[in-house]
Amino acid sequence: MLTGAILAGGAGKRMGGDKPARVLLGKTLLAHAGKLVAPLCDEVLIVGPGGLPDALPDAGPLGGLLAALEAARHERVLVVTVDMPAVPPAALGALAGTEAGAVNFGEPFPGVYARSVAPGLRAYLESGQRRAREFTRSLEPLVIEPEPAWIPGLECNVNTPDDLRRAAQLIRSNPA
Repeated sequence: MLTGAILAGGAGKRMGGDKPARVLLGKTLLAHAGKLVAPLCDEVLIVGPGGLPDALPDAGPLGGLLAALEAARHERVLVVTVDMPAVPPAALGALAGTEAGAVNFGEPFPGVYARSVAPGLRAYLESGQRRAREFTRSLEPLVIEPEPAWIPGLECNVNTPDDLRRAAQLIRSNPA
């Protein structure tokens, strides 16, 4: 059993506002993220507007991760960000298929994290730290080497309207 968490917070300033509601190929970015995690998870949490609030204000994506870990019903949480709509489903399946307490592709997201890391994450954030890479690396995660075909989707991060257009091209050329 796995909980899925979609980190959908952030101001979306470079996107011109509400990033989760931006439409890509006829669906919102939030809907794309949901389509990615739903087949792998029997519980899906949204952290951000309309969903769970960040566990601590102004904590960036780690505040969202903490909220998801603290709210999850299951011990392991598959975490994706709303701005990565082109992540190949097979890549998420590889993460979900491990039993590690922390697993990713060398970057914090997407990743799978155990609820048991929540107290340490809370302490890290309460100390004023906000670096996602630093925190997740401190967990000594299992780092999966991505298949070459997965890399473009894993590197596709939508922060601007131009990024949205590039994501559409990538998804069209690599349908799931």
